[in-house]
Amino acid sequence: MSTPARKRLMRDFKRLQQDPPAGVSGAPQDNNILLWNAVIFGPDDTPWDGGTFKLTLQFTEDYPNKPPTVRFVSRMFHPNNGSICLDILQNQWSPIYDVAAILTSIQSLLCDPNPNSPANSEAARMFSENKREYNRRVREIFLFVWVKMVKLTMIARVTDGLPLAEGLDDGRDQKDADFYKQQAKLLFKSLSKGHYEASRMSIETGPYFFHYIIEGRVCYLTMCDRSYPKKLAFQYLEDLKNEFERVNGGQIETAARPYAFIKFDTFIQKTKKLYLDTHTQRNIAKLNDELYEVHQIMTRNVQEVLGVGEKLDQVSELSSRLTSESRIYADKAKDLNRQALIRKWAPVAIVLGVVMLLFWVRKKIW
Repeated sequence: MSTPARKRLMRDFKRLQQDPPAGVSGAPQDNNILLWNAVIFGPDDTPWDGGTFKLTLQFTEDYPNKPPTVRFVSRMFHPNNGSICLDILQNQWSPIYDVAAILTSIQSLLCDPNPNSPANSEAARMFSENKREYNRRVREIFLFVWVKMVKLTMIARVTDGLPLAEGLDDGRDQKDADFYKQQAKLLFKSLSKGHYEASRMSIETGPYFFHYIIEGRVCYLTMCDRSYPKKLAFQYLEDLKNEFERVNGGQIETAARPYAFIKFDTFIQKTKKLYLDTHTQRNIAKLNDELYEVHQIMTRNVQEVLGVGEKLDQVSELSSRLTSESRIYADKAKDLNRQALIRKWAPVAIVLGVVMLLFWVRKKIW
């Protein structure tokens, strides 16, 4: 049933898709337009930079006359915690506010909380009395949430897709690890055929992202949870690349068996801790400041990427088949031409043969 509230929410959703505000995203659930899932990305140059925070918006049939109930799902250290104390969601609400306005206002609340009515008194006190410690705790909490979000790390030779090394502990607690490892190998196979648009790419696959770097003859790939910051994922790969080239660069071409550099797992595990352990948050904050720009890195869907490779293979196969068939047709055409010439000149040849035979016989008799 279409009601004023549902019509308005559809209009809000369309507007959010056509003109999305920076750093926020949201969409209704498939079977319930009154319940939305949304994501807010931490603003740049703030303690929240690099964080991804999930929240829910529950609307009623009274919307837009009444505001939705909004709660954060992601864990965070904030005076208002999951309970959002925002004026526009309370006494300052107006029907002119749409979903985009709600999300951008909540994003600003991350950096400008309301400590006067806190849900987390410790965070409120620290925000007011010790901003430096507050900022450290903010980053520590959402960095802790990232633990084990690097699900898979693999290194392969681009020329033939041969796996060279991988994180041995990756996927141990992941039921679908084998599925994604197989998917990674299919990606390597596709890359070995030259089916890639860029040397750096992020690829959506289910609830995760593959991120890869191709440098020289090697592809460095990691699979992370969707909420894991792209900046950290690519810096992680850069660190692996630099060390792998330094230690094994001269042996890459001669490697003949899969996982020839399996001992590199020690460095993989050590490096991973730098990005997952909350005690290294200062180093990570420094890396965030120094990282190259990653917003321009291309993002694709895994079916799209693998599909492109399959389609290119099909085109190549079709081209080869057409070439082969054209040769067959050319040979058949030559045979037909020869047969036509034979049919055309055979009677003449027979007559000439008979005449020459008669002439020879007559000459013998005489």
